[in-house]
Amino acid sequence: IGCIAILSFVLFSTTKTTLRGMPQEDHTFHNDYQDDDVINEEEAILKLRVASLEQIIAPLLLPSSSSSLSSSLSLDPHLLLRDLSTPYSKAFSFLVLYDTRTIDSFSTEGSSSFTTKKFEKEMIQRFIIALLFYSTGGDEVAAGIVRPDNITATTTGWKNGNLHFLSSLHECHWNKKLKGAGIGFGFLNKLGEYVNEDDGEVLGIVGCNDDLEVTHVNLAGNNLFGTIPFEIKYLTKLQSLDLRNNRLSGPIPHTIGDLRELKFLSLDGNKFVGSIPDSIGYLDKLGTCVGEMETLFVVGMVVLLCFKR
Repeated sequence: IGCIAILSFVLFSTTKTTLRGMPQEDHTFHNDYQDDDVINEEEAILKLRVASLEQIIAPLLLPSSSSSLSSSLSLDPHLLLRDLSTPYSKAFSFLVLYDTRTIDSFSTEGSSSFTTKKFEKEMIQRFIIALLFYSTGGDEVAAGIVRPDNITATTTGWKNGNLHFLSSLHECHWNKKLKGAGIGFGFLNKLGEYVNEDDGEVLGIVGCNDDLEVTHVNLAGNNLFGTIPFEIKYLTKLQSLDLRNNRLSGPIPHTIGDLRELKFLSLDGNKFVGSIPDSIGYLDKLGTCVGEMETLFVVGMVVLLCFKR
């Protein structure tokens, strides 16, 4: 991002962080400006970018999504964005510091455009997809990397790399085709037809509508671990969500029940705990669910597959 190396704004506590796949400069965050007279134009634009995006993103964060964090973090969404150990802050930092697509929008658009509904919708979707990446181990060491002890690391990181996630491409292009994978997973295409990609799985964001709203997500069998963020509810046009055969844990978010356009859902082969949310049973477009909808999960054993017949 050029010469921007210092973010001086009250949003962040004083700390240092490095994000996987990002420039390795030392980005040190300070609580306040030491001298307003030395604020250059880049710092002023950066301050505007942080303030504008915080105003859009902070109201999205749900208290239930941070139940595993300390009480002080779970009560204040602004603290979630400041604590760089959380996937929320990592996703927010991506938008603010590293995402050239977002940064360029602040450089080329008038300030009034930052408050338009279109801009807000674009930033929300990009943040939620980045949050999904960080919440499910996408920033960890990729599988297949040989460690110093010559043992291949296979327990952390997305199996097939980052699938162009966090690139400068529009998030509708954050995907990758695995030629000759032959693993037999499938997903709904734009016509609502179930597609079995035996000759090459497409993983990532595999479908968007004409308005560039995400409609199909397929991350099956990609060594995801961590939790599904409750904020996935903001992908309001989502029709297909395939997260089967990973190592996801924690509860299944009840907010999946807010995805009213959902026609296909597969979460089996993970390590979820707790009961399947009742809200999923009320998704009328989802159709049929194969699985025990009332019983508690036995780790890694319960199947949940829902689709429109």
